Amino acid sequence: MDKNKVGIIGFGKRGKTHLRSYGAVQGVSVEGICEVAKVDTGKIPQYSNYIEMIEKCNLDAVSICLQTYLHYETASQCLESGANVVLEKPMVLKADQAKKLFALARKKKKVLLTGYHLRYDYRVQKIKSILSKGELGIILMVKGRQAHNWGWQKPFGWLLDKEKSGGGTIIDNASHYLNLFEYLFGKISEVQAFSKNLTFKKQVEDNALINVKFLNGVLGSIETSWGDASGRNNQLTIYGSKAVLELSETSAGE
Repeated sequence: MDKNKVGIIGFGKRGKTHLRSYGAVQGVSVEGICEVAKVDTGKIPQYSNYIEMIEKCNLDAVSICLQTYLHYETASQCLESGANVVLEKPMVLKADQAKKLFALARKKKKVLLTGYHLRYDYRVQKIKSILSKGELGIILMVKGRQAHNWGWQKPFGWLLDKEKSGGGTIIDNASHYLNLFEYLFGKISEVQAFSKNLTFKKQVEDNALINVKFLNGVLGSIETSWGDASGRNNQLTIYGSKAVLELSETSAGE
């Protein structure tokens, strides 16, 4: 069976994660890595120009793992070159850029995806099944939390520059749960956010609380932080009229 040929644009921490993930997927072959700095890519050819990589490797798709402000131009050119695109989140800096990218993808008949992975977690799939069977009864409220202690331990470089990143922990962490919430509970009709910069005193927020209301009347909240001393937190609590479901994952070393 012919494998889907993919390339990775940007080979920092996220680019390396994409490489490992592709290695676990049958029917996929990473044919090239685009990175301006010289890096160890093993036996995979390295390119400094992603359009050249797409054409020479005859790629079916690319993963874009660059700084956020580079996403729009890079994704546009990749779609124009005939490649399907997987974008690291957040997709782009502005809503109109996202609309233009989706319009271009439809025009070119290509797939455009953003890397929100929580909905594909096997535990989330089990939760989805429990909800579909009505085992929790009427869903009243939901609470999500995603936090890290990275901010207290080391600088974040470009993530602290709002012009390059677009924002702080809301789009870095909370966006995962906004995506997951709509997957599990339906469309969100109202959003209210409070944020503060306690750690960096820079341009972007490092702590935030988000309240949401769904079209079906369910209420929800999301807590997110870059300075949580307890470490990496992924927590989801669903309050139903029959039962309460809780998912909790914590790693103090991250």
